[in-house]
Amino acid sequence: MKVGICGLGMMGQAHLANLLKIDGVTVAALCDSDEERLGLAKAVTGNIRFEHARDSLDRAPRFTNFARMLGEAELDAVVIAVPTDLHADFAVMALQAGVHVFSEKPIALTVEDAKQMCGAARDSGRILLIGHVLRFVPAYQEVRELIRSKKHGRMLAAEFGRVCGLPGWGARASGGTSWFTDPARSGGMPIDLHIHDTDFIIYSLGTPPRLRAFRAHDEQSGVDVIRTVYLYENALVTSHGAWLQRSAGFSAWAQVTFERAAVFFHTGFGDRLQLYPAEGERQEIKLPHADGYEAELREFVRCIAAGEPSPIAPPESAVETLRMVCQEMESARRREAVDATG
Repeated sequence: MKVGICGLGMMGQAHLANLLKIDGVTVAALCDSDEERLGLAKAVTGNIRFEHARDSLDRAPRFTNFARMLGEAELDAVVIAVPTDLHADFAVMALQAGVHVFSEKPIALTVEDAKQMCGAARDSGRILLIGHVLRFVPAYQEVRELIRSKKHGRMLAAEFGRVCGLPGWGARASGGTSWFTDPARSGGMPIDLHIHDTDFIIYSLGTPPRLRAFRAHDEQSGVDVIRTVYLYENALVTSHGAWLQRSAGFSAWAQVTFERAAVFFHTGFGDRLQLYPAEGERQEIKLPHADGYEAELREFVRCIAAGEPSPIAPPESAVETLRMVCQEMESARRREAVDATG
C-alpha cells in the first residue's frame, strides 16, 4: 500500500514514524509547503513523543503542492496533517481522486465542510478516517468499557480534562507565528484541544440532551479555558480544557465514579488506571503498552483492506463531535444552557 503524507509538522512526523512500523505500507511521497521540512533534518517537538523518522525515505519524492502529489505519486492513501482550515479541501480533493484519506482531527472547521468530506467519501467509495486518538488509547478504551459494562455499577459522575501550554510547534521551520493561535485556521483551543474529551464523552455516553459551557479567553495572551457540564439525565459529566502560558506542560485526566468504585487516569501515571473500590485497597489496572497514534493508523490500513469504514471511528461521528464543540462555544457565548442534540 503506497501512502503519502501531507504536512510534516509535529503530527505529520509522528504519523510518518508510525506508518514505517506497519507491514505492507510504503511511505511513497512527502508533501509540505515548507521546503525546509521536506528534508526531515530535525523533529518538530510538541506535546507528544515519537521517534524521528528519516531513514529509508531517500527515494520518496517530495512535493510542495498537494494536487501535484496526488497527480504524480500514484498513491493508494494519504495522511493529512495540515492546518485545520485545509482539511476539507485536501480531503475532498484526495477522495475525488480515488485516494483513501486519514485526516488529523478535528475533521474540519465547520460542520458544513465536515459533511462535505463524508459525502465525498461515500460518493468515491473510499475510506475516510479522522484521527480522534482517544478512541484508540488503552486507558480510555478501558474507561469506556467500565462505563458501558457497568462492572462497578451505574456511572454516577465523570470528569475529563486536557491542558497544555500555548502551541508553539505550528510555525514554519524558519520561524514565525504558530497557526494554532489563529482561530481562523485552528478554530481555537476548544476545536483543536478540548475536542478530544468531547469526542470521548460522545463515544462513551452518546449525545446529551443539553449542555452548559463556561469560557475564559484572553486574546492578548492567548490563554483559553473552557469548562462544560453535559446535562445527561442520570449522571454528572463535566470536562475542562485549556491552553495556558507557553511554559505550561501537558496533562490529561479522566475520573469516573461508579456506584461501587471510582477509577482515575492521569498522564503522569503511565499505562495504568487507579481503581478505588468500595471495599478493599486501591488497585492498579495494568493496560497493554500500545500507542494510540499507531493503533489508529493500523485501523485505517485495516479498513482499506476490508473495504469498509471503521466501526470505531466512522467519519460521521467526527461530524457530531465537531457539532457538539460548536454548541459548547455557543453556550459559553450566550451564557446559557443550549440544546446539544441539534
